[in-house]
Amino acid sequence: MVGLWIGLSARATEDTIQRHLMRWFPRVEIMTRGIADASKRARWPSIVFEVDHSPKVEDFPYVVDFACFPGPDDQAVLAGLVLARRLSSVLRCRAISDGSRMGDNESPYWSIIWERRQAFLAYDLDTVFADGEGGQVLVVRPITPPAAELNEHAAVVRRAPVLP
Repeated sequence: MVGLWIGLSARATEDTIQRHLMRWFPRVEIMTRGIADASKRARWPSIVFEVDHSPKVEDFPYVVDFACFPGPDDQAVLAGLVLARRLSSVLRCRAISDGSRMGDNESPYWSIIWERRQAFLAYDLDTVFADGEGGQVLVVRPITPPAAELNEHAAVVRRAPVLP
């Protein structure tokens, strides 16, 4: 799976992120990008990530960029959604992930923001997340995202919706 990223409003080190990933996905080999690059292995582990700091992104200056993550490409948005929710909770900060096909139209510039366990639909045109420019993400409204979870192998598992 490629193109999986999570933006964070609070500082997060690679050690902190790796510790949480190892707890959540005990059956998956996890490595930082720097170590994976230096290892010269023929095949990278299932999860390879790095944390980038971008001071020009005011609302989400830390980005966890996954070079590798288990699962098919069509599950990347759901996997990112779950990871953003989990990281937002454990780091007690806002987190943003790709929200393609969850918006009000076919535009690819949708994101989901997690804040205090609530999901918000956001529009990210003219931001680093869409076109590399440094504008702020526009929060549109609260949203109920698809019910999904990640199992101990980091695979997306769909959950049945909770009925009122």
